[in-house]
Amino acid sequence: MTLIKPFAFTLLVAGICISSGTTSDARPLLPDGGFEQGGKAWAHSIPPEAKDAEAAFDIVTDNPHSGTYAARLSSAKPARHGFGAKGSQAAIPVSPGERYRLSTWVRADENTQVRSGTPGLLVRLTLSGADKKDAPGGHYYAGLGNWLARDSQPPAASKLPVEWTQIDVVLEIPSDAAWASPSFFAWRAQGAVYFDDVVFEKVASDTPLSALADLSGAKPGSPNLGFEEGASGWTHFIPADSHNAEARFTVTSDRPHSGTQAARLYSASPARHGIHHRSSVVKVTAGEHWKISVWVRADSDTKVAPGTAGVSLRLTLKDAAGRDVPEGHYFVGLGNWVGRNLEPPASASIPVEWTKMEVVVKIPPDVSRVIPTLFVWRAQGAVYFDDVVFEKVAASVPVSKVSESRQTGASSAPKPSAPPARELLAPDTQRELFSVLNLDLPELAGVKEAVGRARLDTAITKFAAYLRSRTHGNWLLDPFDPAHPDPSFKYREERANSGAIGRITPSGLAELWHTFPGNVIDWYHNETRHRPGLAYNQEWQYQLCRMSFWGDMANAYRATGDEKYPKAWAIQFRSFMAQCPPPETAANYRDSTWRTIECGIRMRDAWPRAFQAFVRSPSVTDEDLLLYVYSNLQHARYLKKFPSGWGNWLTMEMCGLHTIGTMFPEFKDAADWRRSAIDTMHASISRQFLPDGAQYELAPGYHIVSLDENGMAIPRLARATGRLNEIPADYIKNMEKGYDYLVYLMTPDRSEPRFNDSWPITWLSNVLNNGLLFFPERKDWAWIATDGAVGHPPSKTSHAFPYAGYFVMRSGWETDANYLAFDVGLPGYAHSHQDKLNLVFWVYGREILFDGGGGSYEDSKWRQYATDAFSHNIILVDGMPQRRQLRDREANVARKPVDAVWESTGDYDFAAATYDDAFSKAGMWAEQQPRGPVTHTRRILFSKPDLVIVADTLVPTDPADTRSHSYEARWHLLPTRTVVDPSTQAVTTAEPGLSNLAVIPLDTRELSVRAVSAQTEPELLGWHVRKDMDPQYVPATTVTHTRGGSGIQTFLTLLYPLRPGEENPVKAVAAINATDTRITLADGRQLRVHAPSAPKEKITLVRE
Repeated sequence: MTLIKPFAFTLLVAGICISSGTTSDARPLLPDGGFEQGGKAWAHSIPPEAKDAEAAFDIVTDNPHSGTYAARLSSAKPARHGFGAKGSQAAIPVSPGERYRLSTWVRADENTQVRSGTPGLLVRLTLSGADKKDAPGGHYYAGLGNWLARDSQPPAASKLPVEWTQIDVVLEIPSDAAWASPSFFAWRAQGAVYFDDVVFEKVASDTPLSALADLSGAKPGSPNLGFEEGASGWTHFIPADSHNAEARFTVTSDRPHSGTQAARLYSASPARHGIHHRSSVVKVTAGEHWKISVWVRADSDTKVAPGTAGVSLRLTLKDAAGRDVPEGHYFVGLGNWVGRNLEPPASASIPVEWTKMEVVVKIPPDVSRVIPTLFVWRAQGAVYFDDVVFEKVAASVPVSKVSESRQTGASSAPKPSAPPARELLAPDTQRELFSVLNLDLPELAGVKEAVGRARLDTAITKFAAYLRSRTHGNWLLDPFDPAHPDPSFKYREERANSGAIGRITPSGLAELWHTFPGNVIDWYHNETRHRPGLAYNQEWQYQLCRMSFWGDMANAYRATGDEKYPKAWAIQFRSFMAQCPPPETAANYRDSTWRTIECGIRMRDAWPRAFQAFVRSPSVTDEDLLLYVYSNLQHARYLKKFPSGWGNWLTMEMCGLHTIGTMFPEFKDAADWRRSAIDTMHASISRQFLPDGAQYELAPGYHIVSLDENGMAIPRLARATGRLNEIPADYIKNMEKGYDYLVYLMTPDRSEPRFNDSWPITWLSNVLNNGLLFFPERKDWAWIATDGAVGHPPSKTSHAFPYAGYFVMRSGWETDANYLAFDVGLPGYAHSHQDKLNLVFWVYGREILFDGGGGSYEDSKWRQYATDAFSHNIILVDGMPQRRQLRDREANVARKPVDAVWESTGDYDFAAATYDDAFSKAGMWAEQQPRGPVTHTRRILFSKPDLVIVADTLVPTDPADTRSHSYEARWHLLPTRTVVDPSTQAVTTAEPGLSNLAVIPLDTRELSVRAVSAQTEPELLGWHVRKDMDPQYVPATTVTHTRGGSGIQTFLTLLYPLRPGEENPVKAVAAINATDTRITLADGRQLRVHAPSAPKEKITLVRE
């Protein structure tokens, strides 16, 4: 028999007015607070960071506080996870000034361990405003000893109680809160933590409140800023890119700056990690002056990754709603450097003696809260901090100068230089290279003899002569003979000639040039850091290190024979070898010259293209050639040792490794490099490419990168060099579906929709021609590749991708066809957007209803807008965008068909799917958010060949929810010229001589319609944010359909495509009944739309 516990009974009857703790809500505020019903009413939450900690939530009979059961949170590693109520009781309506009791009993196993500087367990009362956004003042936190504070976590605990201990506080609902959600957490504990008899109940207004902890800000006298109490109060965090660096935070007595202890942050490899104090969320006011300082030192053997700061302070700046401000944070570096949205300058080392970092900053407009954080920034070894200060100072105290450049201070990378290659080839380097070459090859007999006699100069001369004489096919292009230029060889003249004088703009980006004097390139330079008003874009330096301009110079040399190209290349190559030695660990971080993706890309094309063109040039010395081959050795070892293991990066890394093994079969390990690259890529195909052919990042641009530019580049090179037998047969066969994906997703203008991070595809015919090398029987591919001159169109028009979650509807394969793509899938493994149920529409071959593809990879509000729901053709709820978790990448890949409805006939296509996740203004990469107040189901009917009906149904998640919600449907249109019909509220694009689109609401009751273009305040709206194009931000039009109400709400929209010169023919729209609508056209014809009330039931359209 189930026992009812006293505390559970208090919880259950709290709403029935039997004590002073009454509430007007007839339902219990929390379900099953004693866990006697088995925990069915509770939901376990595991942040992505704890996914590998074996975190679990279960109901146990082991020593409950009362009754039969208690809740247990357990993990095999220190983890942060918790549980909260499900369904309608997950968020409880509250009113400012009301008082509530929050209580639970807690204990832990004897062997449960708490990570240093963390509380081990806590109770959180999440507070939200009426709009369901986080309350600006933050949440309540309760801890052991009945500690209570707002917007600050409890103090650190070295040990959790093993006997049942009560946390019991009374708190008052603040003025910025309308909803409250209690949650119960294990907080960085390893082992088992137990909860029982949880209570959240309204109490009388005269019930005494619990005292709030004193959180007056991080300043002298604040808790433990000199680390004299160990790690108490401090939280250590390790970003995902440093999880394998063995990063640790401890407190040590080794040479503190003052007192007896200091903080020590250590990592076994270059890492980015840091600490902040839990009382350090400081409320500030714009215009105030604040001083931050800390003393710092490092061990003598601590190393700083090239191009990085080694150590930093960051002042995270938040607005009143708790969001990061768009203009970015303050960063403080050595030498009291301070910048806004700029990381500190690179440092050669961190001082081994205590050094003070201290600046005074002025709080910018719109900033309400600041979080000071101490960082180790890409350092390997131990870094120490002591005596932290963050305090408000008088307005008369001068503020520190805010730098606009990182070029202050010493650089950890060698200064740019280009010494002769002989100076870069130390004797040990020469001996190492010759030791790894197969000198038993007959062609290298002279080299072997010279090495055996220790005549390294002779060996270099003979090996260089051998390289110049090679004629066998080792790459796609044979070595070039400067005596026979080919004027017909194509090249990009401006980029080649600019590259020859050191004037560089990296390929793939909007043109932003920089000239490196004397061709001595600073490979850590990023031009976007030096242009006032330009958003920082890390891609500039990354693309610089891909050296695409070497390919331009190589092509120009083949066409002209002009020695200026190899002369420039030799200097630039030497400058790379002098400034950028290979790192000891994977250097996949900002400002790196050796990210594995860049290594793979440059070894795939730019480097071999340059070598094959310049190898016989009189401007390239013997030592240059030997140095080049040695760098290939360095790259091969690095790429084999540090494969990233996922996605498009892996394909580029393996393609580069395979190319090195093919280009230089003289290496003893060349065959092993090729085999390793082929096997690794072969094994990844089934993981990366879904059964419907989609690459699992669900971004068409990166699909091509993984499929054709790299994945199939391996067998293409093998085929060209006579090694196709090294490729497993099913390697190639399994790639066929990847080309089919491109065919059936293809837009009428022979491109691809820009879903997730993507860009305009203008070379699809080249991609398909590459596929035809291995699949010559595919006449449908040939038809597209030759623009209809050869072959036949694909066998069907519309197509479903059940794993990607894309539904493509088209009227035909003509370039002036109508085309619609509907995205109902998971976010994808990487490059993801918040955009489920998004759709795009090409009208008679012209893109009008668009998805911009995410824009450039810059740090700006434009990039945030372009990847978030705000810029997609979906619906906002209470002003909030969709918020699916993006941290757990594998969870965002569909390993089974998505839940959707699809039907395709010769007359129509129909698809339907539902979004039932969160709506929140938490950051794009926030933890999993609570389920939203409504579910959104979208149905699309394409009545061939032209008309599209979109039905949106929004259903409250809780059937008992009677609150009113606001809904805004957004339609993003490329044209800016529009006209509005006041009688129907239709918005029609109006560009003369081109096809156009009418967006027509079919239910205008209490509907507000706007058409907005080029708006920047209060939010971005009406923009096409383009990737790496000039200009990047182009005005467009956003049409909004807005309505509010309680219960089930619907939108019904007709998308009417118009041929050039055609006007919107819709003259009247009238509701026939609750499910049917009649549309009257200008010529008297009528359309009848039937949209059943069931959210996924098929829509029909009758042309009467």
